[in-house]
Amino acid sequence: MTDQPDKTHEYWSEIVKNHASSVESLWRRHMNWLYCELTRRLLAGLKFQRLLKTDLYDEAVSPNGLLGILPVDAREVIGMDYAEQVVRRAQSNNVPNILVTDILASAFQDNSFDCVFSNSTLDHFKSHKLLEQSLREIYRVLEPGGLLLITLDNAGNPLLFLRNWLPYTVLQYLGIIPYYMGKTVNRKQLQRMLERLGFEVKDQVLMLHAMRLIALRLAARVVRSNSATKETDYLERLKPFEKMANWPTRDLTGHYVAMTAIKR
Repeated sequence: MTDQPDKTHEYWSEIVKNHASSVESLWRRHMNWLYCELTRRLLAGLKFQRLLKTDLYDEAVSPNGLLGILPVDAREVIGMDYAEQVVRRAQSNNVPNILVTDILASAFQDNSFDCVFSNSTLDHFKSHKLLEQSLREIYRVLEPGGLLLITLDNAGNPLLFLRNWLPYTVLQYLGIIPYYMGKTVNRKQLQRMLERLGFEVKDQVLMLHAMRLIALRLAARVVRSNSATKETDYLERLKPFEKMANWPTRDLTGHYVAMTAIKR
């Protein structure tokens, strides 16, 4: 994909401002449920001193975002984003302990955290080289034995694979994607990349098996109905799709690949 927009602070600030909509909020409720279920499954019983969240999109488009609801036992939780306006919007939503810094070269010292939570942050770069550079930076700020929980767009999903080969301008014109989607990897590629950097992969999950484009179209109809009952029903109907994470076809249907990995 050669027509990537200039990935400036202003670009992502504008994206956040334009997508803080009622449809986005309804979809966020489903995504928040998914991430809470994921952390319960993969981090149950673990306690952390300092946890880092690698972007603040969720916190900028909805009150508290994920930082306010994640079922993680951490003494201190810090959020970061490289776009100053995104951080400001997150602050306006009463999200504490956040700062402006870049995941490609952060302001944190070596071994600063014993957990890093990176939910679909690193799949917006234009090259695999930058994706790997950001993983290397996460490795640097994790202490030995620290844990990374990461999710990325799953390149093993045929629809996502096709999407990433189509021009960004066409995808945006058709309303298929709300913002730039960058290079990503499939489950096996992510595992190899993490192991090459010195991580030990512990768990792997494929998540979000409801077809996102169709689900968002349905969300728009539900929001127009202005019915809280229909919104609740919509969210409940999405949940059973996650049973597909146990099917042999999970690598083809999962929108995100999720992994936990330990810094050796």
